[in-house]
Amino acid sequence: MLVAVPKPAKQIKSFPLVAIGTSAGGVQALQTFFELIPSDTGAAFVAVLHLDPEHRSDLSSILAARTAMTVKQVQNRIRIEPNHVYLIPPNRQLIVSDGALDTCDFDKQRGKRAPIDFFFRSLATRPGGLFAVILTGAGSDGALGVKAIKEAGGVILVQDPDDAEYPSMPRSAIATGCADDASR
Repeated sequence: MLVAVPKPAKQIKSFPLVAIGTSAGGVQALQTFFELIPSDTGAAFVAVLHLDPEHRSDLSSILAARTAMTVKQVQNRIRIEPNHVYLIPPNRQLIVSDGALDTCDFDKQRGKRAPIDFFFRSLATRPGGLFAVILTGAGSDGALGVKAIKEAGGVILVQDPDDAEYPSMPRSAIATGCADDASR
């Protein structure tokens, strides 16, 4: 008698995912960040910035000059891999599900969009090591998202507002009470 043995479900490799939110002054901050991060951490990095929706972004080539990791702007659904950097494209939002990144349309008009919060909240549903980093920027995008990641057990790192070119995003993230103390 033959018995059909079910194939085991495909296992999604578990590795840390570091989500970075930034806005005004963010290109320079990201260049510095990736110059300092080793290229073999075993983590995946996803950078969400406020980009001009009318222009193409050269950020992938700018950051590729600063890191040995593969840098990709997300255009279509893409499986997340460790030691890679993924970037939001202009005029789209990023979402994470089932170990992959995908883009979707904005549901709000320009000026009311919060792509960092949107992505961070989707990330909070992902199991495993979660890290949210807020760098320089104007406004408060990211503050709601860091709360969701913290509630999911993630670690929240925020650039010192005194070191940020534009301190309001870091200040807003710190004001949530979710930022982890770097001195510990």
